[in-house]
Amino acid sequence: MSLLLRLLALEKTYYQAGKEYAMQVKKNASVLAQALVEKGFSIVSGGTDNHSMLLDLRQKYPDLTGKIAENALVAADITANKNKSTIR
Repeated sequence: MSLLLRLLALEKTYYQAGKEYAMQVKKNASVLAQALVEKGFSIVSGGTDNHSMLLDLRQKYPDLTGKIAENALVAADITANKNKSTIR
């Protein structure tokens, strides 16, 4: 088998593996979003169509600040950001 054919086969394998991984990440995010809704959390978009979601924590935790949440998430090795919502 020529080097080019080997490289093409390898590329196809990596592409398929990456595609399967992305699909699983999306499924996991959907399950997490549903579990959070069942626990009473509000997801701004109503769910997730990809790997991310925006939670509105103001009703459930009115005294929680973005900094406190950020520190707790960093301690749990979870990547997040602080969004200041103008939704009232």
